[in-house]
Amino acid sequence: MSMLSKLKGWSLLVLALAVGALVAAGCGSSSSSSSSSSANLTGDGQPNIDLAGNREAKSEIDSGNVSQLKEAWSMPVEGQ
Repeated sequence: MSMLSKLKGWSLLVLALAVGALVAAGCGSSSSSSSSSSANLTGDGQPNIDLAGNREAKSEIDSGNVSQLKEAWSMPVEGQ
């Protein structure tokens, strides 16, 4: 085996180990404070009020007092 063949073999081995080390380092977890796992995505922040999407709004209005509702405000709309 010539010296050039041995040098190529060692170069490939070193290259493979370096690539392996970079891949292993990239697989580690991050402890940064900007991670998305710390976001609170529940309640009014979700579309349709809750995670079930049932649009259940928190209110004092129910079937027993809905007939007592009165107009609270209005705004005139003029046509052209």
